[in-house]
Amino acid sequence: MAEAYQGSKVKVPTITGHVTLKVAPHTQSGHVVRLAGKGVARKEQAPGDLYVHFQVHVPTSDAPEVVALVEKLAALQTEDLRSEIAL
Repeated sequence: MAEAYQGSKVKVPTITGHVTLKVAPHTQSGHVVRLAGKGVARKEQAPGDLYVHFQVHVPTSDAPEVVALVEKLAALQTEDLRSEIAL
C-alpha cells in the first residue's frame, strides 16, 4: 500500500529475467503498464509486450496500531472513492 501511494521501484519477472519497473505515486489496483518488447517472442518476430497489472493490498493485521492508522486515514479521506463507478 505504501509503495502504491508513494511510488517506488519494483522488480518484475519477465521471460528473460527481472526488470525494474517504476511505480508512479498514487497507483491504484487495476492500473496496467505495458512493458514493450518484454513479452513472448513468436516465430521470426520480435518479442511482444508484457502487461503488468497492479494489485494493491491493504493490511490484514488487527494490531491496534494498524487499526488506529487506518481509522486516521479514513478520517482524512475527503473525496468520493466511488465517484468514477458507473451505476
